[in-house]
Amino acid sequence: MSVEDRPCRVGDGLVEVVALDQNRVEAGDGSTLGPATSLQETFGLTLQQIVLPTLVVYNICSIGSIGGGWLSSGLIQRGWSVNSARKTAMLICAIGVVPVLYAPYSKSLWVVVALVGLATAAHQGWSANLFTTVSDMFPRAAVGSVVGIGGTLGAFWNRHFDCKIALEQVAPGMRPGMSSNIVITTGTLPNSLWVPSQALFESDSRTFVYLQTPSGFTPRDVKLVRRSESQVVLTGLQEGQMVALANPELEHQNAQTNAQAGGSAMKALSR
Repeated sequence: MSVEDRPCRVGDGLVEVVALDQNRVEAGDGSTLGPATSLQETFGLTLQQIVLPTLVVYNICSIGSIGGGWLSSGLIQRGWSVNSARKTAMLICAIGVVPVLYAPYSKSLWVVVALVGLATAAHQGWSANLFTTVSDMFPRAAVGSVVGIGGTLGAFWNRHFDCKIALEQVAPGMRPGMSSNIVITTGTLPNSLWVPSQALFESDSRTFVYLQTPSGFTPRDVKLVRRSESQVVLTGLQEGQMVALANPELEHQNAQTNAQAGGSAMKALSR
């Protein structure tokens, strides 16, 4: 099994890509492992020895959660506006995360713990102020509904989900807690024809593309088979035919409008 980032096009079909993390792990013969991501791997700690560093990180994180709210509240009490106080506190917390970039290069366990603890504390302080902005903007009766709706919908770019897999061949260097990038193929479409999603147009229950012909681009009805964010699989075309990525009729109308506007301006200048 090979684990890596890939584009949506694989062979002659479409796949749904789920990127779970940023490390590369290949299992099986000739296995290679990516950079270690756990304290056990980096510093050779046992499960018992890692308890204290983890406890310290979580306690620092708790302090940041409280401190973030205390900071913005203190600024408000000093006469700052709610908007300025919240954003200033969030900016300070965002800057506090930056030093964690040094953590992978540190050879000291407690330096890593301090940097990770600072980053988690800053993140919690930022989150505390972010969630409080809901109560700043909406009436008390609507706060719970707004937070609930936001949590249900989530971020539009977050397409991660939990799943369990079993490896038939486990590399000797793999250990619990390591992470990887996973490409999950949910289905294949053999002998399929796809075009970029922006080449497909829909109007009045009609699905069509603008096909290039000797006389120009003309609408051609097609049947949609499968759609992804960047590609559509369809029937009704032949491989190698050229289609437009934008509405050529609209482009022509815009060109005429710009030409007329330019002509009117020239006439006005000549007068």
